[in-house]
Amino acid sequence: MTHKLLCIGGNGFVGSAICKTAISRGWQVHSLSRSGKPYASDKGHQPAWSKRVNWHSGSALEPDTYKHVLAECTAVVNATGTLLEGDYKSGGISSLVKELFNSRSNNPLAPGKAPRSKGQYELLNRDAALTVFRALQDTQELSSSTRSTPFVFISAEDIFRPFIPERYIATKREAEQEMTRLVMARAFPSGDAPVEAGRDVRPVFLRPSLIYHPHIRPISTLPAAMLDLSATIQSKLPVPLRASAGAAIFASLLPASTRNDLPPSAFSMSNLLSIPPIHVDTLAEAACRAIADESIEGALGVQAMRDLVGWNTRSNTESEQRASEETQTPANQPFS
Repeated sequence: MTHKLLCIGGNGFVGSAICKTAISRGWQVHSLSRSGKPYASDKGHQPAWSKRVNWHSGSALEPDTYKHVLAECTAVVNATGTLLEGDYKSGGISSLVKELFNSRSNNPLAPGKAPRSKGQYELLNRDAALTVFRALQDTQELSSSTRSTPFVFISAEDIFRPFIPERYIATKREAEQEMTRLVMARAFPSGDAPVEAGRDVRPVFLRPSLIYHPHIRPISTLPAAMLDLSATIQSKLPVPLRASAGAAIFASLLPASTRNDLPPSAFSMSNLLSIPPIHVDTLAEAACRAIADESIEGALGVQAMRDLVGWNTRSNTESEQRASEETQTPANQPFS
């Protein structure tokens, strides 16, 4: 099936990779962003694929600015977010490093430390995605088709706590939970008996770890290499010696979560050491495959995304992809 895709945040680091991959599949692609400007590299280069995308200006929080496009689309990806989307996902690894190593307190929620962009987590990580999701559900009621429309939400693995506020991951999880509830409410309006099969939204939650690209975001390469090595070592250790086992021991030494649905931050740090980073093109390919495969629904972590795109053996590592990239792609012309 040739899809007509709407990518929210399509001119960002993650969104542009998804648009590029979708274009390579022959799909018709629309991007929505505040500026509406086409994707261009840091040096101002606009790759050929970018010229084939329909770029729209609008706000995810204002359905009237994009509902005319949404009604015609067969798939939607939400690739927006704040803090990590605004920092390392858009190239500011240095901001994350400063957060990790230059903070006087390891707990960003500690008294005296003002929260960064208060309210932006809820607004951009949760509310914006849910607004688009609800708008998409509304369009399904007007359609005669019985094919469900995939909605891919770029969520996140639970890593980096306690170095960044837990509200980041909490709002991502809240968005996932509410989307699931909305779908279930549509399928079981009376709470017990399902309604007759009809068209609705098929939610897919992709949970990347550290997202990197050696040319577009060169500063991400070293952290990615270190985390990839750590994940490899962790996978070879006996279970009692892995970070996940130590997390339970050290949980009391790190800030506790204020939410019942999140484990102590020690387990988040365990994830950081155990889950490998993901190349932005691998994430983009996983998003497009999740759209194309009607059997895929719900949350997919890094390993599930690797399996989805064909990374079924440990020998097929992302370091091989980086090596291939470095010999084939000019550093000053990404996404060409």
